[in-house]
Amino acid sequence: MKALNKQTAPKSVAPERIIQFGEGNFLRAFVDWIVYNMNQKTDFNGSVVVVQPIEKGMAEWLNGQDCLYHVNLQGRLNGEAVNSLTRIDCISRALNPYSQNSAFMALADQPEIRFVISNNIQQFIPLIWKYTNIQELTPYILNELIEKIVVHEKEIGADGVKTQQVDICYKFIGLINQKAEGGCKREVVKVKRTEIENQPA
Repeated sequence: MKALNKQTAPKSVAPERIIQFGEGNFLRAFVDWIVYNMNQKTDFNGSVVVVQPIEKGMAEWLNGQDCLYHVNLQGRLNGEAVNSLTRIDCISRALNPYSQNSAFMALADQPEIRFVISNNIQQFIPLIWKYTNIQELTPYILNELIEKIVVHEKEIGADGVKTQQVDICYKFIGLINQKAEGGCKREVVKVKRTEIENQPA
């Protein structure tokens, strides 16, 4: 069996108009199948940038075959049996924000982007709007917005600066990577402070 990629199968090129959080079977076989058909049957002319929402996902695998894959539809249409195989080529690339944070953040500057798709973002956005003007961070608010907080061991650098990594995992969307200068790739918040030891009170 031949490998599936741009060398073995044609792939269309279109402006990136959609950011999609999630690369699983449902989104690719439903949403991206719809985008593919829009390209075929209308003048939509758009492609999808897939963002891997969790650290261990499928972005590398998708990119390995140039984001090409097949959808097999089986069922009945107008009383007739259907068994079709369609090669989907509307995903332009897949990003892993944990290791490609700059490329992920650069999506915000692309003028052609018009839509954001996710399985869970519709659940997260109402919470954000609910708490846009909070005056006090309460345990109740934390429980609604945050799944877990992981505080890592303190590290002391050669220059004596102490650093401590804190991972904040939000409900519905998971860990957001905001890489600080000199930090590790899973880092969400890296707090730096210099402590002066043995100073008189």
